[in-house]
Amino acid sequence: MAAKPKPKSEKALETRELLLRAAERLYARRGIDGASLREINREAKQKNSSAIHYYFGSRDAVIDGIFEMRAIYINRRRREALDQLNQDPEGITVRKIIYGVLMPQVELLSEERGTYSYNRFLAQAALSGQEEVRQMWRNHFSGILSEFSLLIARCLPDMPAHQLRQRLAIHTDFTIYGLAGLERLVEARADNSAHLSIEKDVDPLVDMLVGAMQAPAHVGAAS
Repeated sequence: MAAKPKPKSEKALETRELLLRAAERLYARRGIDGASLREINREAKQKNSSAIHYYFGSRDAVIDGIFEMRAIYINRRRREALDQLNQDPEGITVRKIIYGVLMPQVELLSEERGTYSYNRFLAQAALSGQEEVRQMWRNHFSGILSEFSLLIARCLPDMPAHQLRQRLAIHTDFTIYGLAGLERLVEARADNSAHLSIEKDVDPLVDMLVGAMQAPAHVGAAS
């Protein structure tokens, strides 16, 4: 019996995601200016040469689409982590907050082994220095990340505000590049059945992030 054709709307969503994942892979490898829309179309194995123009029309729309696609899961899991932290406000620590931010991307990396390039894409986006790209990222992620930042501030009440802002900005970059490194590590492993180890792979990154965030403030720093 022949398979039932997919509804047009479902097929359109599937095609759109194939194009976004292809773009994510290419941008992760080459940088966000390193692949044309035509190359993304070929990477997604689309017979219709105008598919990516139909669904997106521009590089910026593709990049925004990648952020939107990943934000659906990442923000939902971060919200769950945030709600769990707020159930026990006295037990909140910097380490728990950092885990709440980090783990959704670690979980996606573990689930999509061999096909996941988001962290390296994000690193390329950050390295590009293009403000419009950073703004796209902020549009999708900064809301809930601001809530985590407020919790960090509560845990570090003696940290001068300007130093805390600086550390949060550095923390964001360290997290992006650290996760990109883990992604490369997973891809390079010969045994694709091996799971990402929290103890061996993730905890050292968290240790560094926590240590940097909690380091004593430089009292002589200008306000």
